[in-house]
Amino acid sequence: MGQDSINKKIVQKLRGARKVLDIGCEDGDLATDLAKELKKLVVGLDVSDANFKKAEKAAKKKKVSPFVSCVRGDAQRLSFRKEEFDSVTLSYTLHHLENPLQALDEIRRIMKPKGKLVVVECMIKEVRDKTTCCFYTLEDLRKIIEESGFRNVRFEHLDEDNFLIEAVK
Repeated sequence: MGQDSINKKIVQKLRGARKVLDIGCEDGDLATDLAKELKKLVVGLDVSDANFKKAEKAAKKKKVSPFVSCVRGDAQRLSFRKEEFDSVTLSYTLHHLENPLQALDEIRRIMKPKGKLVVVECMIKEVRDKTTCCFYTLEDLRKIIEESGFRNVRFEHLDEDNFLIEAVK
């Protein structure tokens, strides 16, 4: 399944969201797709601002500039207010984080009650299958998401080894 199809699935899952944080936004593809469909504010956060110019250009091209904001930040130390966002996305981002549990705790802090978390990750079947970009089993990811206090954790198989995970605060 290509990234455009994955983005469409994420957009479907977040219909009705009023303010979304896209952690690990890179060049803004998901953030701009969300803004285009939701017509609500989408904040893209990344540790590097190198791709923000691409994200801003993509937002202008898709005519959603007023709805997209890009900020530099660390998912493990979010600078946002408590309960500021309805929904948070992490598309192929969680495996890059030094302390994913700390990031998920921060995400819960900045999410409104009943807020929705959507994560897309590559999954492995066994520990011996780990790579630098693919090292969670479904149970590993379920465990850290539930440990951080999220509930109603659901997995959707996207293709060969990619999954979309939904959870609620």
